[in-house]
Amino acid sequence: MLSVYQIPCSIESSGYKGYHVWVFLEQKTSANLAKAFAERIAAQIPMDGLPLQLEVFPKQSTIKQGYGNLVKLPYGIHRLSGKLSTMLDGELELMPCLTLWHL
Repeated sequence: MLSVYQIPCSIESSGYKGYHVWVFLEQKTSANLAKAFAERIAAQIPMDGLPLQLEVFPKQSTIKQGYGNLVKLPYGIHRLSGKLSTMLDGELELMPCLTLWHL
């Protein structure tokens, strides 16, 4: 759906069962606007009875204090599977990454 609107994104395999779609904004944006944007895009994705679940972050429009929802960054280790999350290309193939282990 993002490609329909020509919105660039990055795709991450979570290291477990799912995928994360990252949209990087060009400027500081309120959580309220970011959440509304993400929900509007998600609502346009035809699920057609597929056994999939979509989650939108940020989960709240405002925060009273603190940082809000925590999000695992790409290349982090999934707490349940112990597997590293990885970034994927447009064909869902593994993208090479530069890590400290390769230096």
